[in-house]
Amino acid sequence: MNFGGPKPEAMMPPPAGPQEGAPRPNAAPPPCPRCELVKSQCTKTVINYQKSHRKKMEALRSEIKSSRQQVARLQRQLRVYKVTSWAVPGGALIAAAGWLLSRVLRGRRERQGAAGVTAGQPEAAGSLEAQEQQEQGAAGATQ
Repeated sequence: MNFGGPKPEAMMPPPAGPQEGAPRPNAAPPPCPRCELVKSQCTKTVINYQKSHRKKMEALRSEIKSSRQQVARLQRQLRVYKVTSWAVPGGALIAAAGWLLSRVLRGRRERQGAAGVTAGQPEAAGSLEAQEQQEQGAAGATQ
């Protein structure tokens, strides 16, 4: 038993030969043809990965560009639909109002024309009847 004395490993003499913990003059591994081959293969692999990454990024950029164009086109189309959703019913209302107005005006003209024939111009009414009879006679003669 060793109480407070030196450790037994410290009392042993150091082994002869290179020590593992001793610093080397250059930390780089020694060059060999096989290592150089591996390095060049690694460089080629990295270059290939960079190329494929660039291609993927370019494809994604073009896809984003086309998607943005499609979104813009759909937004324009949506604006047109929104405008027509207001314009079509408005146009229908205006057309219905115009048709109704034309019917009212036509009815007034017919009433004024009928009132003018009966009240002020009996000769004109007779001449209209004569013209109708002549047309009927001409139609009967051709048959």
